Amino acid sequence: MAAPTSRTLSESASKDLLRSFGLPMADEREVTDAAGAVVAAAELGFPVVAKLCGDAIAHKTERGLVRLKLGSEDAVRQAAAEL
Repeated sequence: MAAPTSRTLSESASKDLLRSFGLPMADEREVTDAAGAVVAAAELGFPVVAKLCGDAIAHKTERGLVRLKLGSEDAVRQAAAEL
């Protein structure tokens, strides 16, 4: 009998799985720099949330990798620089 395997899903993979069961998700954008974050925030509308993402990054809130209620381009730019 093979040993069971398990792993933590990335945020993206987790959301894809939930969507496959019909659960609604908030609109989001994944960007790679501060300029992209500002553009994405403008598209989504303020306020927005910014967080660092990656397959090996778990427990974002506990690690201080989430910024909430960003209400302006300057706030988004600052959060992106911090993250």
